[in-house]
Amino acid sequence: MKFNTFPPVTTYIQQEISLDGTNASICDTNGNFLFYTNGMYVADANHQIMPHGDTLNPGDLFNYFSGFGYRLPQGVLILPKPGVENLYYIIHEKLEWSNQYFDVCPGLYYSIVDQNLNNGLGDVTLKNICVLTDSLDPGCITATRHANGRDWWIVVPKFLENKYFIFLLSPEGLTLSNSITIGVPSTMMELGLAYFSPDGSKYIRYGLTQVHSPSRLEVFNFDRCSGELSNYQNLWFVDSIYAPGLSISPNSRFMYVGRQLSIDQYDLQATNIVDSKLTVANYDFFIDPLFPQFGYTTFYLQQLAADNKIYICTGNGTRFLHVIDQPDSCGVACNVLQHSVQLPTFNLSSIPNFPNFRLGPIDGSTCDTLGINIITSNSEIHKEQTDFEIWPNPAQDYFNYRLNNQEYSGTYHLRLYNTSGILFKEWEFKGKQGFGHYSIEDIQAGVYLLTLTTSDERVQKTVKLVIVR
Repeated sequence: MKFNTFPPVTTYIQQEISLDGTNASICDTNGNFLFYTNGMYVADANHQIMPHGDTLNPGDLFNYFSGFGYRLPQGVLILPKPGVENLYYIIHEKLEWSNQYFDVCPGLYYSIVDQNLNNGLGDVTLKNICVLTDSLDPGCITATRHANGRDWWIVVPKFLENKYFIFLLSPEGLTLSNSITIGVPSTMMELGLAYFSPDGSKYIRYGLTQVHSPSRLEVFNFDRCSGELSNYQNLWFVDSIYAPGLSISPNSRFMYVGRQLSIDQYDLQATNIVDSKLTVANYDFFIDPLFPQFGYTTFYLQQLAADNKIYICTGNGTRFLHVIDQPDSCGVACNVLQHSVQLPTFNLSSIPNFPNFRLGPIDGSTCDTLGINIITSNSEIHKEQTDFEIWPNPAQDYFNYRLNNQEYSGTYHLRLYNTSGILFKEWEFKGKQGFGHYSIEDIQAGVYLLTLTTSDERVQKTVKLVIVR
């Protein structure tokens, strides 16, 4: 999915590397695709296995998963090595069989890709280097940028304990910086996820255990200077569905918790976060028509993308993704568009794991010593969005629009797409023209996406328009 245009351009290729829950990729700063991994192999931009890019995480489970991809959500993460161009760290966990549990992770590993080699397609120069030997919670590898704007913090929780290992990736390499014991330990194996807020100030851990047992949902403050977790808040709840999803809005205020059949929103700025919970979507029981027996488009893994929207994959093999269209908005105004992105092929439980690469330093902090001021944060992008509304909706022969923020005096483009991304109609108007009326008599009934874009193709807002006859 390429986010340089709206809607994102989605293409696919056929290759031998299957992707399941373990999925990470990396682009350069201009958005050019470099390489990706499924936790077992590393493939270059031409979708060929890199030299030495085979057998990440070797062992019995490598052989077991070889036909369909490593099955460990957030089991791998790719980060650029600070201060060194074209050198990348693949940080990954290895699964091993356990007599007591289905599988366990005995430690944390890294491999290194030098993108300068192999005619610019990359070569794995180091592989399966153990940086920590300890039992770890399966998956949950996540990172945020250091307050200096260059280095990276990586946090990995310990298995069945309330202990967190905090690593620092700097020009000197990947090292264990600290470990901290905080919160509540688990008494059984969890299917878990962990995310930082886009501004790096919050660390969230979400873990599901058995049906009708308490599920972990915890919020911590995170100090991007020291790498310390603090201010533990317990949001644990009892649920009957075993399918976690977690993401945080671009402005770092709203947390979205998915539970297969519903999505809840929490306000991380509320005095009582538990009481702020609002259900913003319930599964509409849409089924992929090409897979009627099992193609239920339920909610599963979530990821905030470069267009400031949250994409949600399904827990069954379907051709659809859900989208939280306005995740910075409170309640149902966040606009969950179910099965609104149709993929050109089937996808099961697979969505990339990556941090907020746009996060810069904490200006004026004691750690802001490197003079870095070139990275745009998600919150700054959010400030450029425009207050725009349409009515009536559903509409029949026409709709009206109102543009309440008229600071931009250039030309706006208003484009009408169907949910497959096909452009049906386009209008344009000047920024100072705060009100308008457009005919849609020639458009057939259905659900559409109406996108407001500036002349330099910056998407300001997307709303769902339903046309009835």
